[in-house]
Amino acid sequence: MPHVDMVAEGRLYKLNCVLVKPRRGGKFSCERSIFNLRGRLVLFRPDLYRHQVSTIEDGSRWLLSIALTRH
Repeated sequence: MPHVDMVAEGRLYKLNCVLVKPRRGGKFSCERSIFNLRGRLVLFRPDLYRHQVSTIEDGSRWLLSIALTRH
């Protein structure tokens, strides 16, 4: 489901690095990203923009996700 991540205060930044892409499905989409390298490395503001991942239909999706809150 499309959603926005809530934070109590400050700005939330998230850096997602897709380590393993599924064979089918599992596509990340975001209304707006700061940086997007072919869907493999994405920096975005999950507190401002709706984002989601489609259903994985075949295979696995491995993700390294780093979140930073700035006050």
